[in-house]
Amino acid sequence: MWQLSRMSRAVVFLFLILSQFGCSDSSGRDESEESCSRVLVLGGTECRQTNTPVVRVLASTFLGTGDCSGVIVSKTAILTSAHCLIGALSLPTVVFADGTSVASNGLSNITPYLEMPTPPNDFAIVKIPFDALQDRGIEPIAVIPELISPTLGSLISVHGYGEPQSAPGLELPRSAFMIVVEKSEVGSFLAAPLDAENGGSSCEGDSGGPAVLEYQPGVFAVVGLVSEGEDSSACFSGSRTIFTSFDSAEVRELLREEGLL
Repeated sequence: MWQLSRMSRAVVFLFLILSQFGCSDSSGRDESEESCSRVLVLGGTECRQTNTPVVRVLASTFLGTGDCSGVIVSKTAILTSAHCLIGALSLPTVVFADGTSVASNGLSNITPYLEMPTPPNDFAIVKIPFDALQDRGIEPIAVIPELISPTLGSLISVHGYGEPQSAPGLELPRSAFMIVVEKSEVGSFLAAPLDAENGGSSCEGDSGGPAVLEYQPGVFAVVGLVSEGEDSSACFSGSRTIFTSFDSAEVRELLREEGLL
């Protein structure tokens, strides 16, 4: 009975999250059959609409090119993982789902420039021009002060541009369901796939992608960011993922300074 209830909730959540993250047109008609396809690898769902708030964050660093995911949380702010920006040689570029891009115009980071960040400090805010979202139809997904970290057992959806993609040349965001199974005292949490053996998980390129929680019927909030795989099994279906949450003092202070809390 518990499993049926959990799966039923997931089905409803899937319908809502696909609409929220760009799988319906302006009339609200679900286009999942036309524009979203099931992806067996990592158990995710790819969406081909372009108005998703999930973006790619590209940074040229002394280590090479950092290629991560991020989420738009206001008209001028994107959250991503700080480890993607270690040794950045310039401000990152933000790439939208339609392939167009915009140069960022600011960066707020609580981790020293050359230090490897880990939860709870694997967190950065990339700033974009005020008009960057104009005419794109993108609705930011907010951070809610009362929900800066999910509770144990929470059903979350995870979004990112990680590998592998289902077809060569596609660079589409993928969504998957996970359940929060462990929480640190502050700053991070661990989530497992809904399907322990074949469920969706994170992979290279998903870092900085959002964990999204439905906190009211049809209303969603960002509650964490992909930081790293629990172990070397990351990038395999069924592997667990460590997330940075927003309940550390440093992250809360930065969010407040940027007017996001």
